[in-house]
Amino acid sequence: MNERYALKQTAMLSGLSKDTILFYEKTGLIPAIARNEMGYRVYSQEDIDTLQLIACLKKTGMSLEDIKSYLQLEASEERYQRLQDHKEKLAQQMMELQNVIDIKLNKIKRKNEQEPKPDGI
Repeated sequence: MNERYALKQTAMLSGLSKDTILFYEKTGLIPAIARNEMGYRVYSQEDIDTLQLIACLKKTGMSLEDIKSYLQLEASEERYQRLQDHKEKLAQQMMELQNVIDIKLNKIKRKNEQEPKPDGI
């Protein structure tokens, strides 16, 4: 089945706003979208899948420039390696953030231990 979706339906199915979808098309992140005989954009399931992928990658902190570069890769091995590299970068960032949290929690704990306790406790 070769179903086509209007912009409003595509926004709902992809989880992105209409403005975001149009921005992605305008900036070349997604290719120019087909149009029907009335001139309205019509999106395929493949377009929606691409938009959902973009949303997922963006949530991981990947820049739109890097997402565009990733989407332009033809070979699945290259795509896999790019995602592996991004995953390693995210793992490093998570470790750094966890370290910051641990430092802050220890600082709060030490401060609480040093504060005098109210009478009767």
